[in-house]
Parts: sequence; structure tokens; C-alpha cells
Amino acid sequence: MQKYLHFLVLIITLFLSFSSVFADCVYQGSATLSKSLEKCAPKGSITSDDYKVDDWVKKKVVQLTNQLILLGSILSVGGIVFASALYVSSLWDAEKVKHAKTSMKFAIVGFVVMLLSFPIVNALVNLIYEVGK
Repeated sequence: MQKYLHFLVLIITLFLSFSSVFADCVYQGSATLSKSLEKCAPKGSITSDDYKVDDWVKKKVVQLTNQLILLGSILSVGGIVFASALYVSSLWDAEKVKHAKTSMKFAIVGFVVMLLSFPIVNALVNLIYEVGK
């Protein structure tokens, strides 16, 4: 069964690779080559002229992701407080101390991830929306 699936993927890939993706471009001798190829794109491809991303969409995406990151940060701080309470109430029981330390470790890792995700998410959103311009 797996051989047939691999064969089917190979056939589809070969079919798509030989499909008509050539661009309709006309070179005019009076213009430079880069100017002639400026509007040149493969047939059926989506170019940046086909769509426009408004700035309000970018602002809403950044606002939503920042709010989600803030919520995650608050929850991870709550996890740190909860793990601290577990540690204090463990009464030196080895199993409870181990559980409290594991909970504290994951809560701290979650908080660090949330702190690092602010600049990463904002940079990715800016990169994605700058490509469309």
C-alpha cells in the first residue's frame, strides 16, 4: 500500500512539474531587461498586484497576538505562584517536592517563552505584511 502511495505522489509531482507555468513576457529592446521583466509572472500565479492588505488587518493581528501573549504570561506567573504554594505545602514529602519543582520548571519555561515571543511574533507579522506591499 505504501509503495502505491509513493508511486502516486511521484506521478502527481511529475505531472505538476511539467504543467504550463511559463510566463508571458515580451522583451522590448528599448527598455532594460529588468524593466521588461518587472511585470512578468508565470501564468495563473498570484502577484502582489492582485491583492492589497490594509493596515487595519495588520494592527488587529498584532493586537490579538499581543493580547494572547499577555494572557499566556499572566497564566505562567499564576503557574509560578501555584508551584510555589505546592512547594511550601509539600511538608518535605519527596514526591510532592518533586512535583512542585517540575511544575515550577515548566511555569518558568512558559514565562520565558512568553517573554521571548513578543519580539518574535511582532517581527514575523511585520515581515509577512511587508512582503505583500
